[in-house]
Amino acid sequence: MIEEIVKNPEISGGRAIIKDTRICVMDVVEAHYVLGYAPEKIAKEFGTGVSKVFSALAYYHEHREEIEKDIRENKKILLEKLHSSKLLEITR
Repeated sequence: MIEEIVKNPEISGGRAIIKDTRICVMDVVEAHYVLGYAPEKIAKEFGTGVSKVFSALAYYHEHREEIEKDIRENKKILLEKLHSSKLLEITR
């Protein structure tokens, strides 16, 4: 178990986050693997320690299916919101 990563049903819908923050593991993963940010840059951008970023990445590698599911669900929600707002603009 990676102690720096926790889940709290009252924060981010119970998704894995860095302890004592609201930083989701999935956000760290996307910053690193999608945007190509180095762990040091992620730490600076999110205002946390580099060791916590490495903990989030380690958690991802140990719980890949869970985090990839979170990423897919988050993208689906964002696309639905985008689609909904575009429909509202068209109907005005």
